[in-house]
This record gives sequence, structure tokens and C-alpha cells, in this order.
Amino acid sequence: VFANVIGMKGSNAQLAKIHAMIRQLANDIGEDPITLKETVKDTAMISKSFADCDTEELNSVIQALLTIGDFTGSNLR
Repeated sequence: VFANVIGMKGSNAQLAKIHAMIRQLANDIGEDPITLKETVKDTAMISKSFADCDTEELNSVIQALLTIGDFTGSNLR
């Protein structure tokens, strides 16, 4: 038997990490958190609320935040 976990609802830990990373990045670069959140959604190609995302989508958001953080010199790791 082979099980695949694609489509599982994102975890609260992922959501908490995303929101903490957005706050940290917004503070580091002097950006409004709401504007930054929309930028991150565009970068990760997400058009819905983070709460409605599955684990893969939230992982892509985290990766987008890490990429933006690396580019701007913000240590989000």
C-alpha cells in the first residue's frame, strides 16, 4: 500500500511560522505587514487565505518568505 498526503490541510504550526516570518520580515525591511503578505502570496502563487491552504501550499509560502528574506538580508531561518 502506498499513501500520498497531498491535499492535507495546513497545520497551525505552519500558519504560526508564516505569520511570525511576515512580521519579522516586515519589521526588518520597513514594509507594511499586510502589503508584504500580499507580495508573499503573489510570489508563492497563492490566491486564497493561508488558513485555506494545504501543507504543500503553505510550504511554498514558507519557501517564498525564506527567499525574500535571503534577498533582503533578513535572517528568517
